[in-house]
Amino acid sequence: MSALPRADAFETGNFTTRSDVAQNLVDRTLSHVAGKHNPSLLDLGCGSGDVAAGAAAAREDLTSVALDISAKNVEEARKTAERYGVDQRVRAICEDFLSWGDHGEYDVIVSDSVLHILSCADATLAERLATALKPGGVLIASLPIASAGNQLRILSRRAWRALPAGADALALALARRLHPDFSRAMLEDRIPYLRFIPQRMYGGKMKCALAQCGLEPVAVERWDSPSLLKLEHRLIVWRRPD
Repeated sequence: MSALPRADAFETGNFTTRSDVAQNLVDRTLSHVAGKHNPSLLDLGCGSGDVAAGAAAAREDLTSVALDISAKNVEEARKTAERYGVDQRVRAICEDFLSWGDHGEYDVIVSDSVLHILSCADATLAERLATALKPGGVLIASLPIASAGNQLRILSRRAWRALPAGADALALALARRLHPDFSRAMLEDRIPYLRFIPQRMYGGKMKCALAQCGLEPVAVERWDSPSLLKLEHRLIVWRRPD
């Protein structure tokens, strides 16, 4: 099993979206576009594409873009859209969001545990997100928060990175005992994150960057995970004014 210590290594990885998380994000997306006609969604870092496809399946007038830097994820997202019967309204695109030229504007951008992976300044990311939102559009994203607990988890990740890649096999064996409801493939997707150090946390600096780009905070909620080793996240909602 290979380690993924750097953000650019996610280009060759794959990630299977948990069905409960995907449905939660689909429901939130639909609530924010309830009064809109022909709404559009960008699933940023789409993984297996369940959010993009699920939202399109729930609303016949909704179109989605499933964007990921990993060709494996994009191919899986295409298959997911076909399985949902919405492949005519879901475009799966393999691009780096930071350099994606013709990104367009969307009513909703959804990003689950991806923004902290993107290697750029907070101001650069905030500007990119703001320009990809339509007036009145919302960003719904989960990402780790700046906290003492997360600093300790990051220290443990630095220690884990000093271990040989073979240690991941031990972590996988333990994870299978702790999470028997997860498939082996899903656990294997997640083990490499034990070695990843985030590019950013959600705190004062990120909030300031989003606000300076004209976005307004709407909500911050707990975003719990069954894994004790995952960084503590929050689900944030920011809106571009009309």
